[in-house]
Formats: sequence, structure tokens, C-alpha cells
Amino acid sequence: MIFVPILTAILTVGEFTLSALQFLIISLFCFLAYRPMELVLDELFTRKPRSLDKLNHAFTWFGIYISCAAFPGLELIIRTKLYGLLLFIPTAGVLFFVAEYIRIKYRLALLRDIIAIFGITILCPAMLYLLTGKINLTLGVMWLYNSTFFISSAFFIHMKMFSANSANNKKLGKFFTYRKYNFIYQFILLLSLSIAVIFGYTRMEHLIAFLPIILHSIGNARQESRPVNFKRIGIIFVFYSLFFALFISR
Repeated sequence: MIFVPILTAILTVGEFTLSALQFLIISLFCFLAYRPMELVLDELFTRKPRSLDKLNHAFTWFGIYISCAAFPGLELIIRTKLYGLLLFIPTAGVLFFVAEYIRIKYRLALLRDIIAIFGITILCPAMLYLLTGKINLTLGVMWLYNSTFFISSAFFIHMKMFSANSANNKKLGKFFTYRKYNFIYQFILLLSLSIAVIFGYTRMEHLIAFLPIILHSIGNARQESRPVNFKRIGIIFVFYSLFFALFISR
């Protein structure tokens, strides 16, 4: 997921520099630090007895990954003098922290994923700023486009998690609930983009960028008689993501 927002920014500007490559590597290390951070926050918020070795292991790898991101990141900011990059770092950090707090305290997995998606897709405006040196409305618009695209897939995936073997009434009820959420979100997204195109607020290409994932999410909102093949869904969504990046950057 982290590569698509960055790819979107690169295609939008039509330029790829060594600084952009450095930013990509920094982003990868930040992404790798996310799982150790989850384990540490689990301990912080739940206060359940855990293996001290596992906690130390999580702290160690979190420190390694963050260090590998922080030092090159600081060098990048100083060398390019793009101090506006410092705005994106705390924003992403707060979003991830809130996402994990909601997951641990309230067990709202879908809401957690939505907030975390905003934290990941902030890579798009950050890369745009790095390549152009400008903070403007385009950064916010591209952040919104990337976020709404991946949120679309989040609604679909959460629905599919409860679609297989739904003989259990509780699980079946969750499936119908998430299917309703999925339909509502995809419909609002499609309607909003269509209106934006009609009134000239966005291009037709931007609407086309969303069509495959919207139509897939609506057309495959059914119960399954066998376990869902999430690997297959993941591969399909990779192609949808590349399609999105190509058209949204026009």
C-alpha cells in the first residue's frame, strides 16, 4: 500500500530524483516499524502480562527501524531545505497512534483501518511537496483521492471477512452490517465523483481511476460457500491500485 501513494505523486509530477528514492526507502523503514509499534502499544494500553523478551524484541526492532528512517530523513530535510516535510511526520504519527488506540480500547477494526489509511496515504502529499517544493491545494486533494481509494478496499475486505461460512447468526449479522456499510460507502463515493466531474471540479480520468474497485466492491458483495481467497483478492487489488495511480495522476 505504501508504494501506491508515492507512485501517484511521482506520476503526477513526472519526475523521479535521488531524493525521491531516499524518501521511498525512509517510508519503507517507517512501515516496517509499524508492527513493533503495535506490540508496544498493546502493552501500554492493555497492561496485560506479556513476555518480557517479546516486548524487548519489539522495542529493539522499533528503535532500529525508526533510526534507519530518522537519520536519513533528517539529512534529506537539511539538504533540500524543505522544512515543510516536518509537518507530515507528526500528522502521520498522531493518526497511527489514534488508530491503534481505537483498535485496542474499542476494538473498532474498520475505523482503525480508515484512520491508519490516512496515515499511510499522507506519503502522497509528502512526496509531492518533496518533488515540487510547494504546499498547495493539490497536496490535500491527492491525499483525499488516495485515502478514499484505499478506504473503498477496506470496506470490501471487512465485509468479506464475514462472508464465508456465515451459518453462525452472529457472523451472518456482521456480514449483512458490513455489506450495508460497503454499499453506502461505494455509492456515496461514486455519486460524489460523478457530481464533481459534471460540475468541472475534477476530471473524467479521476472518476475512471475509481471505477474498477467500486464496481468490484459492489458486484462481489455476496456470501461465499467456501473460505474467501484473500490472496487472490490481494492480487486483483494490486492491479486496481496500479490502474488508479495511472489515471489519478493525469
